[in-house]
Amino acid sequence: AAQQRQEARGRQLQSQFPGWPLTMPTASQQPPTDALDVPAVTDALVANDPEWRAAQLEADQALTLASLDQREQTPDPTVGLKLAQSRNSAEKMLGVTLSWPIGGAARGHAAQASAAQAEAARQRAEWARTQAQQGYTQARQNVTDSLQRWQLAHAAWQQLQDVALSLEKGFRLGEGSLNELLQARRLANDQAQVAAQAEVDHLLARWTWQVM
Repeated sequence: AAQQRQEARGRQLQSQFPGWPLTMPTASQQPPTDALDVPAVTDALVANDPEWRAAQLEADQALTLASLDQREQTPDPTVGLKLAQSRNSAEKMLGVTLSWPIGGAARGHAAQASAAQAEAARQRAEWARTQAQQGYTQARQNVTDSLQRWQLAHAAWQQLQDVALSLEKGFRLGEGSLNELLQARRLANDQAQVAAQAEVDHLLARWTWQVM
């Protein structure tokens, strides 16, 4: 008799709601329960960031040019020799000259400009390194956070699915109301979509981390 009532209730559902699924939809695959082995953000990892490497190369070149301009700000001294002899004398004289030029204003301004450019390039490189550090740290955190959201969403779907299956089983046996069953089914279906989206978000976070 119970089997007959269950089959009759099933036919009632099929007649009232054509296409009524015989089984509950699944929320994609089971998320991993173990902690993910995501490498820590190290200096070596940040050093491979292409934007930081380009900024650091620019800073090194600017520092080299500034050093050259600083050395050229004051020209090198020169030493000269002079040989003299009077007309009616065999006596000869040897003189030594020392020239120590004073650096011009143009060279001083050029050295100051080069030093300012080197400092600006250094600050850009430091900013690029900070951005890279933050980017890697955030990407790594997104991997772990998205996994937790997927796990929570999947667990919530399992609970709602169990409730819906229990209500459907009772309804087929003549217990409970159809409204309660429909509401439970809707909640389980909605949560299945939430869990599926959480899985997609986690896979995207993993992919983003791997290609960095």
